[in-house]
Amino acid sequence: KQDGNVGALNYKTGERLWYKKYGNLRSIDWPRVRGFLCTYDEDLNSFIILMPTAVGVFCINLNDGSLIKSRCKNGKLGEYESRVSPKFLNNTVYVATTNPAGIQAYNFLNGKLIWHFDLGNSKPWNNFTVDEEKKLIFVNIGSPNKWPVINNSRKYKYSGSLLALNSENGKLVWQFQEHSKDTWNHDFVGQPILSPTKINGKDVIITFSKSGNIYFLNKNDGSP
Repeated sequence: KQDGNVGALNYKTGERLWYKKYGNLRSIDWPRVRGFLCTYDEDLNSFIILMPTAVGVFCINLNDGSLIKSRCKNGKLGEYESRVSPKFLNNTVYVATTNPAGIQAYNFLNGKLIWHFDLGNSKPWNNFTVDEEKKLIFVNIGSPNKWPVINNSRKYKYSGSLLALNSENGKLVWQFQEHSKDTWNHDFVGQPILSPTKINGKDVIITFSKSGNIYFLNKNDGSP
């Protein structure tokens, strides 16, 4: 729920199994939490919920809703607000934050920050995509704060864009931007889609804009 509560129920009987609150999902803006991640920890032989909140991502035991303090640095990753589902790959948790805006990678076992990519004034509103083969993170970026007013061109640096980051070090590989100074609130929205087939012999990533455009981009360099 948007107030920070999370629970589990038996889908056959509707019986509520547990119901607890972690953090606070309400932020300076209205809440827009887009779900959480559920993944399996082989060493613990248990499923784990990675739940974004306004004060970091909590590591929760699926069976009883308790905090798993043996993971994620005493059960929580970071302290910044996140509104979208984290990604989990090879004991690394990737998190998109909104206040402040950025992409972060954490060691799942000890909770240490591996790298941080600063997005400046523009925020990721939607779930992002990780390409394990290419070792790339694809994330759509929305409009900057106070988007109708161009009082600082630097705040539009990443706005209205699809970014491709190196998943190992967080370096920017390429950027595709629809408008250099978006004063129309043309967020890039939805989760980027990895095309299952090649187009003209190229690997393709598909993304969407609130302008109504759908973009088919070369996954390796971001060219249309």
